[in-house]
Amino acid sequence: MRSRTATGLLGNAKRYLPVAFAAMLTAGAQLSTDVIADVFRLQPTLILQQIFTDNIRASSSDRDADGITSLTARFNAALTTDHIEAAARVEATYNEVWEANDLDGFAARGDALARVRLYEDILEVDALGRRQQVFLEPSGSAIDFLTGIGQRQETDYAVSPVLRLDVLGLADLAIRATYAQVLFDDPVAGPSVVPLDDIALKELSGRIGTGERASAYEAVVSASYLETDTDFQRRNIVGSLLLNLTDMFTVIGRIGYERITDPSIAP
Repeated sequence: MRSRTATGLLGNAKRYLPVAFAAMLTAGAQLSTDVIADVFRLQPTLILQQIFTDNIRASSSDRDADGITSLTARFNAALTTDHIEAAARVEATYNEVWEANDLDGFAARGDALARVRLYEDILEVDALGRRQQVFLEPSGSAIDFLTGIGQRQETDYAVSPVLRLDVLGLADLAIRATYAQVLFDDPVAGPSVVPLDDIALKELSGRIGTGERASAYEAVVSASYLETDTDFQRRNIVGSLLLNLTDMFTVIGRIGYERITDPSIAP
């Protein structure tokens, strides 16, 4: 386990990057509405749910029936221009449990994603971020199962440039590089808490294929290499050949290789 305190100010800043990104995206989009209203959309939503369960604590031996009233306020925003596609969602949910009041919970979540086209159909950059925050800490696990509200405070983000090329008019090549991080706050107290640690991921993947150049066949080869800062590694390559014998009948042949190295598992 790595010490979370060692991340210092930089680590704390990273945790709130998605929230900051979502705020900047929303502010920039709102400013644009006065000039080009058609590129920005804002959709507020209020959701009221009533849930009934015969096992509020998800227990195998002590089944208690209960009801949950859930209220969610959600705001969706989308921005579309010639070179940028972006979307953000911010929502807050409160769950009122009728009898098991120790499971009452208030949580918020923010998601943001964007695609920037640097060169049309050649180079793009994808980015996404998420922040999930639990403000009231339920002591049980049933709320997570029933409503999807997580009990762990977490931030994750990824940046992924994509390069697409035409290879001598014979095949289409796509190469993607990804860097991502999942950053956990201390898990919310409760039964069966699994210790969690931050993780960073790097992946390089590629795909080359003939596409629709020939109606009788299509050949595709894809490969990827993934590693994390916990020394987990995955290498794979897959080749596929599709033979279109008729308009309704296709034969597919595929061969592949994968090797996984996981230090947490004995050889």
